[in-house]
Amino acid sequence: MGVVVISNMSLKDDVYGMLQKFNDADSESVLAILLQIQPHLKSNITQKYLGEKIHAVKMADTESERKKMCKALIPYLNWYVQGN
Repeated sequence: MGVVVISNMSLKDDVYGMLQKFNDADSESVLAILLQIQPHLKSNITQKYLGEKIHAVKMADTESERKKMCKALIPYLNWYVQGN
């Protein structure tokens, strides 16, 4: 399983790259990008909700479970790429 490293590119470029190679990314890489997106969410409620989801992913027992949970968070990546 490959690791997608967050680069010196813009966050939007990183998110786009993550979407393109999501299946090869580990959950830590996905969460790192989601944590950067979180402050850009328009409401505090949504920021808090994403924070709770991120915490739940971190608490999962296996990487396959974490990855499955991350897959459910792809709409946040799509939202950011589409111009938030």
